[in-house]
Amino acid sequence: MQRLTLNSTYVSLTVGILTYKSVALSFAPETKEHAHLLNGYEVLQHWDHLPVIRRGLKRAKRMMASAGIPMGNITLAS
Repeated sequence: MQRLTLNSTYVSLTVGILTYKSVALSFAPETKEHAHLLNGYEVLQHWDHLPVIRRGLKRAKRMMASAGIPMGNITLAS
């Protein structure tokens, strides 16, 4: 059950990244404000000791940079 929840959170984060600043979804605040995406990323960061989550966070970080989402000082723990 825990893995299913983590996967669902990751999917929600990536959908948020893909729809960031989308004109068609401008009515939803989650697509306009990067704070929602950063919160999702931070929630998943607690699980970065799991290889599948760590790889997903690395991908999400690249996607966020590509989408122009300001990430502040977000880093993966070593």
